[in-house]
Amino acid sequence: CALADYFGITVNQLIGETPLPDKIHKEAGDAAATIPIIEWENIANWPLGEMQLKKAERIISELGGKPQVYALRMNDESMEPLFCQGSILIIDASKTPKDRNYAIIKHKNQKNPVFRQVLKDDDFDYLKPLNLDSEKYKMKIFNKGDKYYGVLIQAKRDY
Repeated sequence: CALADYFGITVNQLIGETPLPDKIHKEAGDAAATIPIIEWENIANWPLGEMQLKKAERIISELGGKPQVYALRMNDESMEPLFCQGSILIIDASKTPKDRNYAIIKHKNQKNPVFRQVLKDDDFDYLKPLNLDSEKYKMKIFNKGDKYYGVLIQAKRDY
């Protein structure tokens, strides 16, 4: 009963014996219940303008409606096996990474940001790719001029 009351539905609707009201289906499509999936090259421009946001693909999430939250589609294999290419990364742009958090980072001399695990050690932040099998991805130090663009708060993967 408490769950049904919380969601504003009947117990029969909660257990699937009665269809949900149209109002709930419509709310699931509202911008307040969705998060925009933005392109990696637009991270530095977050939050995006109204026109760009209207064009963005969206995902339904309980984290939707928070203006600092955006999503990305993992674009490489640098964080495998935990975050496979194509995984959806939900990022909170208002958070600063703590030790062992996963974050979006833009290196001063690189075109696009990357997704890495942050390892803090005294005066340095080390940025670690999880896929250490590849010669392509190396651990780096967070340097002056580099910038954090948020912390991972949720990841989603389709099978």
